[in-house]
Order: sequence, then C-alpha cells, then structure tokens
Amino acid sequence: MQGGSDRRTSIRPARRRTPVPPASAQRPIKQWWQRDDWAQIGTVAAVLVGAGTLLLTAIATFYQARVSQDQLDQSRRISEKDARGQAVLVSHWNSDRESSLHVMNRSLDPINEVSVAFQARTAQLNGQQPPRGLVLFVIKLGSLPPCSEVVFSEKTVGLRWKVADVNKIDVQHGVRPGIPRGNGTWRPLNALQRLEILGLFFTDKDGAQWVRDEKSHLEAQSDIISYPGEGPANSPGRIVRAPQVKPLDSCGEG
Repeated sequence: MQGGSDRRTSIRPARRRTPVPPASAQRPIKQWWQRDDWAQIGTVAAVLVGAGTLLLTAIATFYQARVSQDQLDQSRRISEKDARGQAVLVSHWNSDRESSLHVMNRSLDPINEVSVAFQARTAQLNGQQPPRGLVLFVIKLGSLPPCSEVVFSEKTVGLRWKVADVNKIDVQHGVRPGIPRGNGTWRPLNALQRLEILGLFFTDKDGAQWVRDEKSHLEAQSDIISYPGEGPANSPGRIVRAPQVKPLDSCGEG
C-alpha cells in the first residue's frame, strides 16, 4: 500500500462568503438637497406665501378703512363746525344776582326770528303775588343785529303778570298762540328773586334754526317750537317796553 499511503488527500479550505449587506445599506447616500421633496415644499411655501399675502391685504384694508373713517369723521366735524359757526356766537347769561337776563349775538351777521322764553321767580309774600311764584314770559324780538345784546329786567323792560286763564291766550310781539291770558289788570312784579332762562330760539344767516336751552346747550331746532313752562301752572307775563339793543365791545370770537 505504498502507493496508497503515499497519496495525500488535499483538503481545500472552504471559501469564505462575503456577507450581503441589508437592502437599506445598499442604497446610495443622498445629500440634504436630494433627500427633500421639493415639489411638496414648493406647494407648502406657495400656500404660506398666499396666506401671508391675504393677511397683509386684510391688514392694509383694515387700516385703509380706519383712515377713511377718520377722514369722514373729520370732514363731518368740520362741516358741523361750519354749520354751527354763527350759532355758537349766540348766547344768554344772567347778571345782577340773576335779576336780569342778557341775550347776545356776538357774530358779525344778524340773526332772525329770535324768541326768548324765560320765567320770573318771586317770593310768595301775599295775595298780590303770583300763586306759585312763577311767571312765564315768551318774547319775540324779530331780528338781532350783529355784535349786539338786549337785556331783560324790571328796569329795562318792566315786568308784569296776571292771574292765568287757561281758556284764553295772549300773544305779545308776534309770539305764536299758546300763552294763557291773564284776568284783570297787569300787576307789577314785586319781590322778584331771579329770572330763569327756558330757551333762546333763533334762525342763523343760512336759514338754519337753533335753540339754546336753559343749560346753554345748543341744538338744532325742530319745525314746531315748544316753549318750556307753558300751561296753567305759570302765570302769564308781559313786558311794558320793548328791549333796547346795545352794541357789544367785542365780537366774532368763538
């Protein structure tokens, strides 16, 4: 068995298998700009830009509306100021411990259809005084010249009263009907405490009608004039002399 013993069996080592990497490891590595879906990003960006544009448009529209409203309000205020330009210069006030009433036109134009409603408050001393101590006066002046005033007081016009008769009316200086006429003779107004303005009514140079109330508030006048204090509660009053118009020292000041 020489031949057989001399043969040496050659054993080859097993071939090493190279491990196969997972499928994910086989993919090529992408750069950051390759990993993003630019079409989707573009769509999202377009939506965001559109939303931002709409937001900016809404904000611009809002502020434009605010500016337009402010301009409209300013124009309205200017228009109202122009419309009230003369009316604000017509006023009334009391003096001499409120026993005299002044009506003034400080504008440089006349006012027309001027009516003054006021009441006299007296002490109730005896039966010769008004029953409730109140006497209503409604006097129509017609027109009041520029830069002038009239004064109502016992000294300047003479104040008289009668007992009210609600079944009859009295009209003085063209005042519309509605003032109760008194019974008997007109009596002097003694024990006068003060004169209280009820309303000053007039028409300005542009034909607008105005009223300044007892608190000096100025308002546009309605077509139907209602004089405060009308009715049987107050005794009717009248003046003996028409008030004298006096010039003012200064005019045209707002």
